[in-house]
Parts: sequence; C-alpha cells; structure tokens
Amino acid sequence: MRVREQLEKLDALASGVKDTKRLKELADATTRLSEQERILAGRPLPGSRRPRENRARVSAGWIELQPALPSTAPVAQVAPTAAPTPTVLEPSKLPGDVTP
Repeated sequence: MRVREQLEKLDALASGVKDTKRLKELADATTRLSEQERILAGRPLPGSRRPRENRARVSAGWIELQPALPSTAPVAQVAPTAAPTPTVLEPSKLPGDVTP
C-alpha cells in the first residue's frame, strides 16, 4: 500500500514539472517503485509465464511425441519365475490316517 501511495505522489509531482532533468528523476523513481510494486504484488515479468491454455497445448504435443523418442533409460529384463509346485502327500501319509 505504501509503494502505491508513493507512486501516486510521484505521479502528482510529475504532472506539474517543466524541468526535464527533474522530470527524468521523477520518471526514474517511478520506474524503481513500479518494479518494487510488481514484485510485492507477485506479478511475473512479461513473457515469463504462459497462460494456462497454451501450457496445456504444448504439454499435449509433448505427449504425442514421446512414443517416437528413443528411450534413455534401459528397460530392466525380468525373467518369469516358475510357480511353486504344490506338495502332494501320498494317501498313506496323510495325518490321522491309520495304516492297516
């Protein structure tokens, strides 16, 4: 808020100045204060951030290109493991069986 108030004061001062040297000083001060106000407000510099719809379009194009690009990471080859064989008990060795 303070920076914006100072910008308004500089604007009021610059409106009545006839001296070019003083006008340049006020313009330079306005430039510095405007930069501080931009930073404090959290606004990025022009061209440093794309609008949301442009980023989505670029991302979609990148996804389309990915299958055509060679893979940089080696693919791990995993050998299939054999399923464990179940243990089959003979009928005479079942627990609780009494052999004659």
